[in-house]
Amino acid sequence: IHAPDHGSEQPTVTAGGGKHPFKGVRHAQRLINPAFAVLIDATLVRMLLVPASMELLGDKNWWFPAWLDRLLPNINVEGPTEFPEDEAEAQKEDVLV
Repeated sequence: IHAPDHGSEQPTVTAGGGKHPFKGVRHAQRLINPAFAVLIDATLVRMLLVPASMELLGDKNWWFPAWLDRLLPNINVEGPTEFPEDEAEAQKEDVLV
């Protein structure tokens, strides 16, 4: 509690005892707003809207423009799906059987 110097009997409640009574409130709002946004994003968007739209759209959910598909490189982060060694071993097994 900070009592003003000009003789007022009404004390001013401030965060940290500074001259600006609403500075602590503004700081708390800056902290609460991003937390509230994350909460809304996590619950409404990611848990309700995205799964619902995926269910409603089905295969159309994975639509990708053909012109953009041609422009972007084909990157496979998991590596090739079939290895030449596996094919050679499979052919050897077929011959041995």
